[in-house]
Amino acid sequence: MSEIEKVRNAAEENLKIAAEEMSQAKTIETLAKIEIDQAKAREKLRDIENDLAKTKEELAEKTRKLVERKIQLKEKGTLDFLEDVLESDKKEAVYEERMAEVEVELAEINKALAEKEVEIAKEKQKLAKEKMDVAKEREKLGKKQLDYVKALENLIAKQSEQIAEKIQAAQEKTNKTKQDYLKQEKQVLDEIKDVHKKQKKIWQIENGLADLRQKLSEKLSELEKIRIA
Repeated sequence: MSEIEKVRNAAEENLKIAAEEMSQAKTIETLAKIEIDQAKAREKLRDIENDLAKTKEELAEKTRKLVERKIQLKEKGTLDFLEDVLESDKKEAVYEERMAEVEVELAEINKALAEKEVEIAKEKQKLAKEKMDVAKEREKLGKKQLDYVKALENLIAKQSEQIAEKIQAAQEKTNKTKQDYLKQEKQVLDEIKDVHKKQKKIWQIENGLADLRQKLSEKLSELEKIRIA
């Protein structure tokens, strides 16, 4: 395969891939916007759940203190309360307080999860831009490669005419277009490196998400143990 054919084929494939990469980047951006909206909605829900859990915790504490106060009054003989009712209320208060404490911790973990999800979605939006940059630079590369092919074809034509000045001008044009496309190749590689850096950052955040989910699972197990105790 001649150099002309090789570079022309590379140019055509680069232009095709660039078009597909642009389409992919647009879809990633659309998905990221939806995920941001979804994560923000979850974040608001987690705020409500957090308020609910803290209110339950407050109620459980007040209930326990009230039961303890009634027990003290009964022991002093100031007021009379049914023993079995007080005992039942005391157990229920302790149970509710333990449940509320864990639910508060669960709510805080869920809120942290929601915040991470928002962060990841925003990073994915940035990733879409990085991928679009790659596609645009690849498109430029394809065009510069075609420019080189044209210049090389022109050089071959001028060489057949055997006119020194025209050959020199064509050679200079060929050299320039080749340097341009080689420089553009490096630009594409640099943009791809940026994409990989952004993807790595997303993976690191997702690892933190996995840790939070593990904590969530542990707290749910703790909550279940309290329920069945």
